[in-house]
Amino acid sequence: MNQDKKTEALSTNVIRGCDGYWELFNRPGIPTPPYEITGKYLFFSPNKEILIDIAIEELKNIGFHHAKTNMI
Repeated sequence: MNQDKKTEALSTNVIRGCDGYWELFNRPGIPTPPYEITGKYLFFSPNKEILIDIAIEELKNIGFHHAKTNMI
């Protein structure tokens, strides 16, 4: 994540950041995959917290490379 984004550790291997528009979730220290990421999984829910829980769980288990939700 860029230096200008606020970051917060959510667990020992997942961090959350925001840029004012997006809430970004990443695993620090994981190298960029040696292949191009060409697809996306889209999840919809009236409960944003469920989406965040899915993102964190998948990142912890190395299912996702990164995740994001809108700030609104």
